Amino acid sequence: MSESSSEKGPYDIQEHGAGAPPELWGEIAVRDSADDLLDFLSAELLIEAQSRIRAHDAFHLAIAWTDTVARFMERMMYDPAIRQFPWARTHCWLLNDTRTDDCYIRLRDILVPHSGIDEANMHGADAREDGPVFDYAMLDVGPDGRAGAMGDEVRDSEVLVPLDRINRTGFVALLAMGSDVQATLQSLEKASGVLPVQSVRSDSGTTRWYLSPTTPDDEAEPFKD
Repeated sequence: MSESSSEKGPYDIQEHGAGAPPELWGEIAVRDSADDLLDFLSAELLIEAQSRIRAHDAFHLAIAWTDTVARFMERMMYDPAIRQFPWARTHCWLLNDTRTDDCYIRLRDILVPHSGIDEANMHGADAREDGPVFDYAMLDVGPDGRAGAMGDEVRDSEVLVPLDRINRTGFVALLAMGSDVQATLQSLEKASGVLPVQSVRSDSGTTRWYLSPTTPDDEAEPFKD
């Protein structure tokens, strides 16, 4: 799961009738529904964590704090398929936060009561260029080409982990769901460009895209009174 990949990797398409994936750097996983995609992402995250722990006795997971990733973290707390996730040997880092630690507090309230992670192994965002190297970084992609919080206007009250540090991560997961996001990706040039997501890639490890034409909200059943 952690092999280096500097060229476009193999497509992992669920159904042969699916449309052609966009031309992207790294490896690509495609599912027809957001629910299936998130199940697949969870399974691969679990495998990566177990592999890193076997090799180094700990797993360093970094996440962008956005609505999409926050909902995925909540999903991990109740998804029976990933209950064996090794939270007790995981360090969880934030890639963005406010200077008053609002995102850290919300993440702590999700993880600490339910996962088994030690709060001492949770870390807020910091802007150091030479900070710890992450094993795995998860960022979602927006229709405007943002990656995580990169691309949104950064206020003085916010802290972002620098791009160069993110790109030193061994495994970078880019979660791209929804038709608007797919349209943006179809138009990207492979060379680094003006959109923030075009600068995100693992320097010496794996960059893996997780694509779905739908979002969880698209698939939610309408409320019936």
